[in-house]
Amino acid sequence: MDVTGHVIERNEALSNILPEEEWEDTAFGPDATGPAQVAYSAGYTLAQTDYFAAAGLGAQAFAVAGPPIDDSVDLRHCTLAAAEKSGSWDPALVRTRAKPTDTGWQITGEKWYVPGAATAKKILVVARNIGGPSLYLVDRNAPGITVEPLDSLDKARPLARIVFDAAPAALIGREGAAGRIMNRTVDRATTILAAEQMGIVDRSLKCLSKALPSASDNESWRGYTKQLADLEVARAGATALWYRAVRLQSGDDLDAAAAAAAMAHIGCSNAVRRVTMQLTSVADDLDAAEVDVIGMRSRSTDLLLGGPALAHERLLERLGI
Repeated sequence: MDVTGHVIERNEALSNILPEEEWEDTAFGPDATGPAQVAYSAGYTLAQTDYFAAAGLGAQAFAVAGPPIDDSVDLRHCTLAAAEKSGSWDPALVRTRAKPTDTGWQITGEKWYVPGAATAKKILVVARNIGGPSLYLVDRNAPGITVEPLDSLDKARPLARIVFDAAPAALIGREGAAGRIMNRTVDRATTILAAEQMGIVDRSLKCLSKALPSASDNESWRGYTKQLADLEVARAGATALWYRAVRLQSGDDLDAAAAAAAMAHIGCSNAVRRVTMQLTSVADDLDAAEVDVIGMRSRSTDLLLGGPALAHERLLERLGI
């Protein structure tokens, strides 16, 4: 699916690009369209593949930090540990500490709501040193690391609490740069998450079309088609915001990219909430298991990076308000 052009009609032949043996090659491509394509397909197919931890967070943080990628960093099996118990992505609230040693660094502290921690081979960690919040790379199997599963909405994509007790680490990028890295990574991650939300929207609209009342019941048919038309308008607006955000993530105007990412997440979250609410109202006429998975995935993508309130705060911040 070419997500860099104008808003296009749905094409189901383009929605399933996520076979297990291919999604990584697409997600870790050289530009922003690859992760967007994989995320859209994950939403449309309701895939259990946990692409987001590595492609949506870890790889994005590493790219923002700017060091060259070498064979020692397996971006296909990494995750990012940034938020702490409050769930905030505010760099000022980072309490996890990094201490220099003779051979590198040691990380001590806790990270919460970390996706993909159980299967990651590398963990990118935001920790504070004397120079400010910085980004570090930690081997998942290094001493001093404890991973505890947390209750989560989506059992297919579990979250975890990670405790670091003097865990050995390597500095990524420069000291004190993690504030910029966190903000920029959120912009990229919300753009990728918006793609998954639009996949869910399109899957939901397909389901809703199956519940269309008989044309013989003219009043019900007209009311239902009006509701579908309203949802299609919401879908078109959200898709436009998402496409714009994808285009700008690859450009040089970081302020415009940041605002576009926040707007895309807000618009796509609103669209997925609306279409899921309508889907729930006619669930008796549809596959109950499918409706349940759509509802769960819709809520988890909406809340994963803080929910609507924080998305609006990020937008105001990006706009300088």
